[in-house]
Amino acid sequence: MRRAVSQMQVRAALALCLVVISTSGAAPDTANNISSSQVRTLSAKADQILTKIKQTCDELHLQFGGPTTLVATTPRLNENKIGDSIMYIGPTICIDSDAHRFTFRQSDNRFTDYHNSSLIDAPAARVFYDQPVKAKWSVEQVIAIAAAFEKVFVDPQDVTLGAPFAEYYDDAEFVGPAGAATLKKYHIGQWTVCWPRVDSKGHPFYGDHVTIQIQEGCAPLGVGVYLTTPYTEEKSDPITEERALWIAEKTAFWRQLGEKIFYHCVLADEFERNVTGDQILSKQLVIVLPNRSFWGGFSEAPAGTPARLAWVFWFRPIHAKPPSGPTYNDSFAIWVDAHTGSVIGGDAML
Repeated sequence: MRRAVSQMQVRAALALCLVVISTSGAAPDTANNISSSQVRTLSAKADQILTKIKQTCDELHLQFGGPTTLVATTPRLNENKIGDSIMYIGPTICIDSDAHRFTFRQSDNRFTDYHNSSLIDAPAARVFYDQPVKAKWSVEQVIAIAAAFEKVFVDPQDVTLGAPFAEYYDDAEFVGPAGAATLKKYHIGQWTVCWPRVDSKGHPFYGDHVTIQIQEGCAPLGVGVYLTTPYTEEKSDPITEERALWIAEKTAFWRQLGEKIFYHCVLADEFERNVTGDQILSKQLVIVLPNRSFWGGFSEAPAGTPARLAWVFWFRPIHAKPPSGPTYNDSFAIWVDAHTGSVIGGDAML
């Protein structure tokens, strides 16, 4: 069962990581002003990080890309909650330059993410290949390289991180005319390395994480550091797996038009009815940010909502179509508070 848990966590975590990095530059709220002193502080902090990135690239013999000093443009204040409320981030401030973008939390100046547009928009990144570009680095090699950059962005005294995992993507793209004649081409592949946040007992957070996206031979394309979810460990023992499973199996989730129940995408046309499971895919104690407000519905967690240790059960939907391969793609999760026994939310991959 441990292997099934790992696959499900990787699937959800990577989906989250990619969404977070791609949406962190949401439209700014121009109605709010940023103090000049905070801009100076964050610009200096960004410049220090940039210097460390360059030094790490030199040590590892990697292409840096872009100017080596930060020439900040007009800062931007974003009022969005990054990560679809799987973790709470709050308002962020972007410090942009010609090639680099740094984002920090407005409330405490904590770094949240970085983009290197000089590498993302480089001519080599726009070249198409007829076949997937195979990885040259091994998983062990890319984790070691990413770990060197992780030290640049994360204070080791800040939080505890679990073991990293890495995935390689061949970065496919459809080109040419639509329909049956559509051609599939490939860019240079990318690695994603992710470290989940864990508590003192090794329980992973369902959300908080560090992610680094990197192309072979180059500096990171993007970095996400999301370690801000409030959490206090309970001293009492959690309820038994058997008790939690009994509660989860009694729970049915209802999907109505326009209602947000799960964090990830659910197609309303296909799932406008009770969703129950006929097979347990995985089970594990995980720290989650509740997304359920009693029995009446689901909502985003407000600022300051503490995370909870929960039994997370992934089920195969009873209405899932027979798989084309050896595994089912559809799955959904129910979160049972490990200390109170209440259902505090869920997730779905449908």
